[in-house]
Amino acid sequence: MTGGKKTTPPSSGGGGACADGSSPPCPSPTPATWTVDDLKKNLAACDGGTGVWAAAKAANGGVDPTVQTGSSAIGTGGSVDTSKGVITLDTSQDKCFATQVLVQELSNLSHKADFFTAANSAAAGDLSREEFIKANEKPEYDGVQNVIKAFDNCKGKWGCTTCEKEWARKYTTFDDYYAKALSNTHKEHYGKWWDDHYKAAYDAKHPASPPPKSP
Repeated sequence: MTGGKKTTPPSSGGGGACADGSSPPCPSPTPATWTVDDLKKNLAACDGGTGVWAAAKAANGGVDPTVQTGSSAIGTGGSVDTSKGVITLDTSQDKCFATQVLVQELSNLSHKADFFTAANSAAAGDLSREEFIKANEKPEYDGVQNVIKAFDNCKGKWGCTTCEKEWARKYTTFDDYYAKALSNTHKEHYGKWWDDHYKAAYDAKHPASPPPKSP
């Protein structure tokens, strides 16, 4: 569907920026030497109390998420198609980073209802471009916090030394994170989706005021 009628949200992922805080596409510490099963074993051993797999499964209608390798939607390490429950992880990252990105994407999937609420509201013409971006980035921020929590509690069991979201640690509120840390590339992923699918609906519902008449 196109125009203001598309109520399927865009793929979500990456949590805002690369591990070093730069804009995507992200550099990788080392080539991939892991499998999806390796990442699942890491989470089974420790998820830092986040419960992200169970939460994602519940949001996915009680079905385990599908985790696959490939090219993510934004190039920040991973993305999730919330409508299908499919997580895609870039292979150009090491196992430690990939495990943490999986935490991010599972957290994003657990917010499936929030992403669909944003899409439905935008399709009805009720969200401006900026409002739509924020409505999608706020659930992603929860994933960023989950990654930091999981890393802090699991780094020993995972054998990891670097937090994939270390650049975001100091931003303890969403507003601060959104204003100071979030890459424009990530914001524009959602902004362009709004342009393509919801702008017409918003403009129809919020017509521009006519210019004032000359005296």
